Amino acid sequence: MRISIAAVTGILVQGISLAAGLRILQSNDDGWADFYIRHLNDKLRELHHEVVLVAPPNNQSVPTVFYDDPINGPLQDMVGSRLGPCQHNSCEEGGPMNHNQSRPDLNWVNGHPMHAMQYGIESIVPDLWNGTKPELVINGPNKGNVIWPWLQRIPNAITAAYASAHYGIPAISFAYGSRNGNWSSWNTAKRPRNSRTYVGLVARLLGELQETHEAGKGLLPPDTYLNVNFPPLSATCKEVEDFQWVLAGFAPRGFLDPVPAVEWCGKQTLPSEYKTLHSGCYISIALGNATSMAILADKVAQRNLINRLGSILSCLPAEKRQ
Repeated sequence: MRISIAAVTGILVQGISLAAGLRILQSNDDGWADFYIRHLNDKLRELHHEVVLVAPPNNQSVPTVFYDDPINGPLQDMVGSRLGPCQHNSCEEGGPMNHNQSRPDLNWVNGHPMHAMQYGIESIVPDLWNGTKPELVINGPNKGNVIWPWLQRIPNAITAAYASAHYGIPAISFAYGSRNGNWSSWNTAKRPRNSRTYVGLVARLLGELQETHEAGKGLLPPDTYLNVNFPPLSATCKEVEDFQWVLAGFAPRGFLDPVPAVEWCGKQTLPSEYKTLHSGCYISIALGNATSMAILADKVAQRNLINRLGSILSCLPAEKRQ
């Protein structure tokens, strides 16, 4: 029997991918049955990551929970049974939590996104992974960009920051701009056009971070989280390859971040997330301090991130890298 070199190479590459997969806890604000979280879940599993999804049963994207409101006590004492079915009729009435009957890795918890994340880390993940904790927490992608000054009021970024600060787990918040006011269900016949692009961009960023992780550097600097915002798609910004990644700061000019930014693109300051998102096909990546949340990580951590992602980072058109 003859085996081609291409076949052997494919087997080896697949073996490397399987060995290199991350343990990821996935959550969101838009609900466990939202199309985007399920699409990303499929993509992560396709890339051989181990993924457990734990999210609210309904859309919880409104600013209803604050950074200092974690669960204090058993979750069952903090949330009651549902009084109606989950979003898109994805679960029946009743109970504080449950999972997909054929897939115990798909879970909903009747609380805020941060509560779902906490319960996932403390109870669900240990049961499914024999006591092993996640290597990464992903929140999103959620509809609606999460930028200054709303960082401490929107669950998306709060969940990511708390996962890093309280549990020491690297965490990333993903949000996308959208001109469509509707949310799509996991089983919709009309798949949102932008989901393929955004999910592809998430996979691209994870691939870059995974390379540094395999080199022994860790996924992110300690006590930090990434706040990543995608702009809406347009006629010229619609494919993964159309977009560029920009290291951004939180506050716009005139509202200086308490922590000086790293020198990058020939400047001592970073463009704000808002400016980045309104400059064309640019994705904003801001490295936040997980404990203080609404301020940037220190310059050492920012330089650390540049060393990890420098191969994909770009400058805005008016800027020039030194």
